[in-house]
Amino acid sequence: MIRLALSLLALTTPATMPAMAQDMPVPSGMQTRFVEVVLEPDAAIARFRFLAPDLGTPGHELVDVAGDFVWLCERMAIPALDSAGWEAEQIVISISDQAVGFGETNPDVLQYFDGFSIAGDSCLWEPF
Repeated sequence: MIRLALSLLALTTPATMPAMAQDMPVPSGMQTRFVEVVLEPDAAIARFRFLAPDLGTPGHELVDVAGDFVWLCERMAIPALDSAGWEAEQIVISISDQAVGFGETNPDVLQYFDGFSIAGDSCLWEPF
C-alpha cells in the first residue's frame, strides 16, 4: 500500500489543482477539502479521502450528499489518476466530518465511503 499526502503536483491536472488546494463546494453545496490518496497497487484500488466538517448536519446528511461521491470520483479522482499515469480498477471515495487516520476508527467521527469501478471517464457505483 502506498499512502500519499499528495503534493498537489503529483496527482493533479491544471483543472483540479485549484480545487484540491482549498475548500471546494461539491454539488450538494457542502465545503469539502482533499486530504490524501491511498494507493493499493496489488488490488488496483485508489482511495481518495476528503474532509467536510458540515457532514451529517441538516442539509448535509447522506441523502443530501450522495451525489457528491460520484462527482468527486469523476471530477477529481479520475483526472488526478490519469494525470499521474496510474491505473486503478476501483476508486473509493471517503468523506469524514473530522480528520481521522487511514484505517482508524473513532465513534465520534462520521465517515461515509462509496466504491466505484471505472468506465472511461465515468465512475460506476459498486455497492460494498
